[in-house]
Amino acid sequence: MFVVCHRSTPEVLTSPIRGSRLRQWLRDHHIPTMQNLELTDAEAPALIALLKHAIADDRYPLSERAQAWQGILDKLEPPPARPLAVPPPKIYAPPTKGRWRPRRG
Repeated sequence: MFVVCHRSTPEVLTSPIRGSRLRQWLRDHHIPTMQNLELTDAEAPALIALLKHAIADDRYPLSERAQAWQGILDKLEPPPARPLAVPPPKIYAPPTKGRWRPRRG
């Protein structure tokens, strides 16, 4: 695979890049992500429904692809905040039966 750099000066690499070198090169030379999606009132619910459908029907729900979709969905529609579950207070009382009995004296 021959790659053309899009950053400062376009250059064609003379040797093919394969495997981990290709992944590293793509990480360093990727096109920057779009920071702000300006969706209309009709587009946002359609995109949310599409992402939910794609995640639900994905054969491998724990794959990187599905996790990326879930991250996008969380940005578009944040999950509701869950209240913190407070454990019930412990009751400290002396034991009434069992191992601990008053001494006979």
